[in-house]
Amino acid sequence: MRIEASAACPVSFGNTQAQENTWTARFQDELTQMQPWYELGKRKRRGRSLVGVADEPMENIFSKLGELLDKKALPTADLKWFKLAIEDAKVFYIEALTAQPGEYSAQAIEQILWHKTQLGAGLKVFYQRFAATPKLAIMARMVASREAIGGSTGEEIEINDITQKEE
Repeated sequence: MRIEASAACPVSFGNTQAQENTWTARFQDELTQMQPWYELGKRKRRGRSLVGVADEPMENIFSKLGELLDKKALPTADLKWFKLAIEDAKVFYIEALTAQPGEYSAQAIEQILWHKTQLGAGLKVFYQRFAATPKLAIMARMVASREAIGGSTGEEIEINDITQKEE
């Protein structure tokens, strides 16, 4: 039986904070859930994907991002890598989410990415860290738009409102 023809169950983004103590572990768990959907989407697109600008496997990207979050650090040593890595991560999720059954608008996919995933929660933490560092505050917009951070109103949220709070 071909995968495309089989019944599918979309990824459920439950609260894994109770199960996983570190960002690295939460990212790894979510990556494991998303990988089959990404691969299915890639097969449907005949091998095409927009993932790859960072020229690094997703496992490495998520590991490095998780380590930065766990250490409460910013990627000041390599902002170019960080920008490419988060772009790859976002595209990976979008391609995986669009491979799931059902029809989703672009807005619905963005809502899921930013408000229901560990990646979205982690990127919000990076956004807040950059925004709180005067010399790097402009970099916050590299991470996310106002709409992604504050919802459709464009209002910015406090770090305590983020889905996954830092330990």
